Amino acid sequence: MKNYTKRGLLFLMISVIISIIATVFIFFVWNSINLESISSENLANLLIAIIPPVIVSAIGGILALVGAIFIYMGKDEFGEKHARYIKYALILVVISILFGIISGVISSFIQYSSTSYTIFGTTDTSQLLENLRVSFAVSSITTVIGAMIGGLIWVFGLYQIENDIGKKILITAYISMIIVAIAVAISSFLFFTEFSNSILAEDLADTQTTSQLLSSMQYLGDTLTISVIGGIIQSSLLFVAIYIPYKRIDSGELTPVLPHNMKICKNCGREAGSEYVICAYCGHRFDSFSDETTSSKTCKNCGYTLQSDYVTCPNCGKKIDEYP
Repeated sequence: MKNYTKRGLLFLMISVIISIIATVFIFFVWNSINLESISSENLANLLIAIIPPVIVSAIGGILALVGAIFIYMGKDEFGEKHARYIKYALILVVISILFGIISGVISSFIQYSSTSYTIFGTTDTSQLLENLRVSFAVSSITTVIGAMIGGLIWVFGLYQIENDIGKKILITAYISMIIVAIAVAISSFLFFTEFSNSILAEDLADTQTTSQLLSSMQYLGDTLTISVIGGIIQSSLLFVAIYIPYKRIDSGELTPVLPHNMKICKNCGREAGSEYVICAYCGHRFDSFSDETTSSKTCKNCGYTLQSDYVTCPNCGKKIDEYP
């Protein structure tokens, strides 16, 4: 057996752990900065300090991509319904990419409209800030929608190989993603609103603008706190939701569905044609054809491999005689 799904789940678990570590590190770096005494040098040090966790996060993203590829390669390992859900997840990935591109273009256009006021000598502060506020609102909305689509990708990718507890944890993780995204969006928008109101109360060229920005960064710190705490919670739930099917596969509770013309060598675990007498990989002789061929039936509800004497599917609980 190639066990593509099991490998993919392992890569996903590692990527989630890396994401949690990087998020916590950035949070502690931020809290180590004294906003009241911040200077250009301190700000430069802050930017340098967050480079390592950003690189680590990128590595985690690559591992997650590798895991997703493995899971897609193994989409047929656990029945037709699981394969169909994996295809739904792939469609959502495409939708997510297109949505990100479209929202990015809209946001860039609004920001370009805002900067053009300065480029062409216009100093209408209220109009400038209004355009920026609209851009910020668009970004906040796209953050929430992106979390909804991204969460559905996880749900479709894992749901059919979860047990009952795993399904509940997976749905809880999805709900937490949406809640965190909404909280971050609201907090970020409040930060910008507070900052823009302080700017409107002063002349744009006033030297107090910089100090007002720094004081408003406290709201940005609150946003980061919400993002980190919520991110750790949802990532922890997601890790458990990934670990449960990984453990089920590793323990043999959840076994891949083989084509009816295939069997598994008990010596090396490789697939072999049903007509084979000797394993082509290790030379093991198939003494008992009936013991080493795959089950003659699978659960039509979840795709679980069933023994010939099963009357109820041990994976989803459906009675076998309910199927035609």
